[in-house]
Amino acid sequence: MHPRSEIKRNRIILAIAWTLSLVGISFFGGPVSYGLFALISLIPVISVIYLLFVVGFFRIYQEAGSKWLVANRTVPFYFILKNESYFGFSGIRIRFFSSFSTISGLDDGIEYELLPGTGIRKETELICRYRGEYEVGLKQVEIQDFFRLIQVSYRNRETMRVVVRPDLVALDQLKSVDVSNIVTRDSLVNPSQPDVLVREYMSGDDIRRMNWKASAGSGRLMVRKQTGEEQEGISILLGTKRFSEDQMEYLPTENKMLETVLALTMYFAGKGIQSRTTYMADDIKELTVTALEQFDAYYEAISSVRYSTDSEESILMQRSAGDSRLYGSRMVFMVLGEWSGEAMRLAGLLNENNVPVTAYIIANKPETSSGTRQGIKIHYISPETDLREVL
Repeated sequence: MHPRSEIKRNRIILAIAWTLSLVGISFFGGPVSYGLFALISLIPVISVIYLLFVVGFFRIYQEAGSKWLVANRTVPFYFILKNESYFGFSGIRIRFFSSFSTISGLDDGIEYELLPGTGIRKETELICRYRGEYEVGLKQVEIQDFFRLIQVSYRNRETMRVVVRPDLVALDQLKSVDVSNIVTRDSLVNPSQPDVLVREYMSGDDIRRMNWKASAGSGRLMVRKQTGEEQEGISILLGTKRFSEDQMEYLPTENKMLETVLALTMYFAGKGIQSRTTYMADDIKELTVTALEQFDAYYEAISSVRYSTDSEESILMQRSAGDSRLYGSRMVFMVLGEWSGEAMRLAGLLNENNVPVTAYIIANKPETSSGTRQGIKIHYISPETDLREVL
């Protein structure tokens, strides 16, 4: 029987018994009738005293294998329920945090009984779903009295807070974009890139190579590169704007954005191709990886990226438009929370300069479907999607 149904039934039985005892002393009197009436009347009082006693002497201890966890990776987890009194406890249930984490193999509806001075230890595994910092494990305690008349719920006084890093998704190939011309090209031996790429103007450059459209878009003088100027690796523009204050909305989205950036960088690092990640913090920040040996440090840095409502993606686009190195990239990836006008303008400018652009928009409810628009590949990705299926 469900606990609430049982409590309701027992309360009805107690009310009937109390009414009958009241009728007994009204019509018959005598010590037996008064004794039964007093006993039945004291039952709720005894129940309240018992519950207060349990709250005072019941303890919870819990521990995970590490405070620093990785999303979607299991870690050992245990908890101990302990009775530190000289009286037995029964009717104890514990509830787990379940929005962002899962405790393997345990039902949070199990009822526990504890003898005086004893404890129960449960060993299992903990899985956190998203990158971020939040509470996991035992959330609250529900206790009932021996008569099953009253149920009290209270929050665990010593909850466990963990820091979760994004998962690493290893990609064998990129399905969403053709990178064969990037992967097969060795820029150090045989650089070959179009002569219409742009870079920032330097003293002595021929004014006839000036690209006025790129200059207008970036706010700086830009000139066309000449064939033979070495082309850089790939560039990744990462949006760090927080679009919601609700953890249920922003944690999955931000987690998937960082997973996407890590997957792309690790893929190209494995191919020996340099990648440069640019994002907004207090100012423009850059992280560069040229080989897998540097990836661990990159992973630590990306795991620490903080999202903010002040980190506008439009500012990142505007600042990047003036970065001459971006126009020398073999390919540019955008990992954003929305497809804005500023992102479209920068992508168009890059596309006109023969720099392929692929945008990954991480959104719970995409406004439009994925596709190619004006030569720019746009992929909308749900926060719950497996990256191996879409990248």
